[in-house]
Amino acid sequence: MNIKLIAILFPALLISFFIYSCKKEEDNLLEDMVYLDKSYIETLLDIRNNQNIKQSIERFMIDWNSFKKKYYNINEEDPQWKTDFDTLRDILISSHYYIVRGEDEGAGYLIFHDIKYVLSDLRKRNNVNWFFDNLNAIYKLSFRLGELSKVYSVGNVFITPEEKEKLITVYNLLNLAIENTTNEFDKSNIYLLKLNQARFEAIRHNINVINNLGQSIEREIAADNFKNITDICNNILNIYFNTLQIMK
Repeated sequence: MNIKLIAILFPALLISFFIYSCKKEEDNLLEDMVYLDKSYIETLLDIRNNQNIKQSIERFMIDWNSFKKKYYNINEEDPQWKTDFDTLRDILISSHYYIVRGEDEGAGYLIFHDIKYVLSDLRKRNNVNWFFDNLNAIYKLSFRLGELSKVYSVGNVFITPEEKEKLITVYNLLNLAIENTTNEFDKSNIYLLKLNQARFEAIRHNINVINNLGQSIEREIAADNFKNITDICNNILNIYFNTLQIMK
């Protein structure tokens, strides 16, 4: 009887252990990605504030190389997985060249910004809902909308129906990103940042302010008043960086 019971239970135990091992590996990946993101955020802020740039980039490169060594070969089924790792390596090399060697610091900073989108792609393919990725979607679309509307911020510049439609399309994507970040706030693994309650609530407050600014953009578009949109988008970008400061 005992032998038969063991024969029945043993496969179930193996399956349970396999599921536990996969879950543990997934948790380790996410925790290590959070650590990498915090290292990236620190470097991003150092570049923005023009302080300790060379040391900060090189520190992040060390953290990235450790992450790559650990995870580069874990997803053989997805060829894009290694491609993203290689892409990020190339971005780091280019950014380091432009910023540290003084070739074109502005270009280097823009290149370094692209790292967050590569890391986001890595997570999306593992079905990871991560607060920083949601926040970065807001940054990307706010920046794009601000650039599109910049020409209308000075004087009475006529906007064509096609240009207005393009602005509305980008705004709708931005609004969707804001809604997603707001609705997913408590479900986006933000607890992994290990923030105290005051910092946690400060981030929540920032997201609510961004949501209000998004509604302001909607009202400006509805009133055919495009001259203030760039300033509103810049306010969103400033809040984005303030949120990063809280997260680091």
